[in-house]
This record gives sequence, structure tokens and C-alpha cells, in this order.
Amino acid sequence: MKNKCQITISGLQLTVHTDYEQDYVNALAENVTEQMEDILKVSRYYSKLDASLLLLLDLTDKNARMEAENAKLKRELESLRLDLEIQKIENEKLSGDAPEAKPADDTVSDNTESELSDKSEADA
Repeated sequence: MKNKCQITISGLQLTVHTDYEQDYVNALAENVTEQMEDILKVSRYYSKLDASLLLLLDLTDKNARMEAENAKLKRELESLRLDLEIQKIENEKLSGDAPEAKPADDTVSDNTESELSDKSEADA
């Protein structure tokens, strides 16, 4: 359900339609305002548009870095999961709890064919 939220960012009032609650959207708007004010303190020559674009650039950079770190951590996690599976299999083999390997399909069909020929010879 979409919520209609009134927010103020750096003195500019906006209405946004969002799935988030008003309090959360207000907190986001306050955070953006604070970061823009920090940028505007650096140089009095920056306009609010300049500050907005610099903030956007900074946040985009942070997001890209976090996505790269997230991808790296996912790869590491998958590697550790595979290592764990290998260790489980090795432990089962060492303890003798490993399930016996099933014969390959061609072995099963060879046995079945030989059993059928034995039965045919017995019937004859």
C-alpha cells in the first residue's frame, strides 16, 4: 500500500508516494539534508543543486563499493559452504558412515541382462 508522505529536504518540500512509513521517509530526508548542509559548508559557492549532485555522486560511489563488497562476501560464503560439504563427506568416509555408492546405470543393466539370460536358460 502506497503512503503519501510530505518531506522537506534542504528547505524544499516534496510529496512522495512510497511503501515506507512516514517516520522512515522523514529520517531519510533529514539525513539527506544534513549531508547537503555538510557539503554547502565546504564552499559557500555551491548551490543546492551542486550539493545535491555531489551528494548523489558520493552515495553512488558508496553504493557501488558496497555492492562489490557484497558480491565478494557472497563468493566467499559459497566457497566456505563447498569446503564444509567436502569436509562432511570426508568425515563420513573416515567414520564409515558414508552411504554406499550406488552402481552406475550401465552396471545395473549388465546385471539385469545377465539375470534375464540365466532365467531364460533355466526355463529352457
